[in-house]
Amino acid sequence: MDIKWPVSDADFNRLDGGIIVGIKNNCNLEEEFYYYASNFNKSAHILTKHLFKKPDISKLDLYFFAVAYLYRHSIELILKAIGFKYIVKLEDRKLFIKDTFHNLSEIFSTITQFIRDLIDQDVEGYNWLQTYFDDINLIDKESDSFRYPFGISCEKKMTIFPK
Repeated sequence: MDIKWPVSDADFNRLDGGIIVGIKNNCNLEEEFYYYASNFNKSAHILTKHLFKKPDISKLDLYFFAVAYLYRHSIELILKAIGFKYIVKLEDRKLFIKDTFHNLSEIFSTITQFIRDLIDQDVEGYNWLQTYFDDINLIDKESDSFRYPFGISCEKKMTIFPK
């Protein structure tokens, strides 16, 4: 069977040859975001573990951006899961996604109001994370740098080791 995707008239319920495709979720977006985040993290870990079994610089170079993307997307989805835990109205959720898109720094800033107790327990850790996300934002504001690595450009000088 020779199926080429995507096609303009794709029928996601049925493919040629009688194969039925079913897509399901549990309708709880907070749980779904966390589930997907966990799977992105596991995938990155499996790939990293495989690469370190037999270190080969050509493979490490080849897979670096893929691994970085998987870990980065895992973080994004965890942050969105936290947001959706507290943002429950559909219109508010739409605004949250629209306003933050894939921007880790914006997502983190937005959910700050919901995690005040955690921040109070570790202000230094919170500040480190905010600086980390701000730095990532310089090269990966819209989560496309590691998917399309040859288009990476920095907005300004990055702070790699904040004081």
